[in-house]
Amino acid sequence: MLNNLINKRLVLVGMMGSGKTEVGKKIASFLGWGFVDTDELIEERTKMSINEIFEKFGEKYFRELEKQTLQDVLKLENCVISTGGGIVLSESNRKALKEKAKTYFLKASIDTLKSRLNVENRPLLKHRNVSKALSDIWEKRKNFYTEFESIETDNLNINEVAMKVILKFLEQEEPLKDFETFEMFHRLSFGLGRLERYIEDLKQKNDEVFFIISKRVNKIIGEYFEKLDTLVVDDGEELKDFDKLKLFYDFLLKHNASRSSLIVGVGGGTVTDVTGFVATTFKRGCRIIFIPTTLLAQVDAAIGGKNGVNYGKTKNIIGAFKMPEDVYIDPVLTLSMDEGRFEEGLVEAFKMTVITGEKFEHFKNISSDETRKLDFLYEITKFSAMKKLEIVEKDPYDTGIRRFLNLGHTLGHAIESTYSITHGQAVAVGIILEAELGNRLKITDRKLVEDIREILAKISEISDFEITDEVVSKILNDKKNTGKKINVVIPKKLGDLETKSFELNELLGLLTN
Repeated sequence: MLNNLINKRLVLVGMMGSGKTEVGKKIASFLGWGFVDTDELIEERTKMSINEIFEKFGEKYFRELEKQTLQDVLKLENCVISTGGGIVLSESNRKALKEKAKTYFLKASIDTLKSRLNVENRPLLKHRNVSKALSDIWEKRKNFYTEFESIETDNLNINEVAMKVILKFLEQEEPLKDFETFEMFHRLSFGLGRLERYIEDLKQKNDEVFFIISKRVNKIIGEYFEKLDTLVVDDGEELKDFDKLKLFYDFLLKHNASRSSLIVGVGGGTVTDVTGFVATTFKRGCRIIFIPTTLLAQVDAAIGGKNGVNYGKTKNIIGAFKMPEDVYIDPVLTLSMDEGRFEEGLVEAFKMTVITGEKFEHFKNISSDETRKLDFLYEITKFSAMKKLEIVEKDPYDTGIRRFLNLGHTLGHAIESTYSITHGQAVAVGIILEAELGNRLKITDRKLVEDIREILAKISEISDFEITDEVVSKILNDKKNTGKKINVVIPKKLGDLETKSFELNELLGLLTN
């Protein structure tokens, strides 16, 4: 998909220290494109460092090399190009960057630039006050940089900046103009870099729209929501505390929200959970749309209409079923996620391949460093969300087949809360242990167990954990148990699962022998 875009080249310009090389590498990896750094290419061709070129031949000679190098790399296709800070000084360079590529200026404050820089191979900074030198260079170049679309980078990490650039880049791509929309138990809409257009459509079609946005999302792409009625909320599980609901209801009352209002939750699973609950209960029910921004929320948490909050120390004990009007899924939004949290979503998506027996080979054949490629993410988010919703439609109130979605969770939840590991790591361990249970019961083939273990080790950190008394206690208190029986989902074959009930001693014997 991403090798068939109109724009075949994405170029980054900016001051030294703006992160062009590292961000460019990330973007190339996410798009599945090649990457070139013009300074590195010059050093490779001349067999000299930038410092040595400046000292031996001077800046004018370097600028000529830079111009020729730019002409060469702008002939490449499906390529991300990082440029030297001074490439914008040449009018012909700027003209070429506008005509032959989509070019973005990575903007950062002087303090941010200074904090990122190592001056060893920076000839324009050597033997000078770095802050003064950077300010002087900025004054000479700022009018040239701002000829290109700016991307603010202060207080953002590499993944976050890369996501912002890709979002802007794909917004302007005509082949990706349309959404894929599926009318199912509730609507699912899919897009790549279509957030701005999606929000615009919501504004045009609805008189009253209120956005509830996580603080982290607002930090990265808050400009998309600046002129909207927006409540920015904290991230994390604490948001789901029952006592926090007043914040949401006060916001809606202040803005005179009515039963016909549309409430849009933008963020991870905690934001969509609480937004769904608030919209379900405010004035006995408002309309809901979700824009999940984490991979876990896109493939699982935001799908299916289960909305809940925590009371005291009990998770999701107060809640309701209400289907959203739509869930807009854009894998670009997940690219900003940190390592570990991103893998949580991969584990849940892989779980769906075991449950359905489909797409298993996609995970088996992809390498660890390709799991953030947008082509792959688009396919697995679309598959996982649609398959989950098909299961929900057959069992909307969680009394039958929907329980298969708990694969890996009975044992995983107990390990997660005991050892304080991520949800993704815990579910991965849980899936492996539950497959091992099947093998010891002689209903699961050893080859499937090994395939599951191998794939999960590729997409998440897997550790061995002891089944301690604390783990046992939490297994016994799992909400999916019936009476004194512990219910565990066992994968017999791909696409063929069974819920088995165990007495505690029987389960422990199978797990520990």
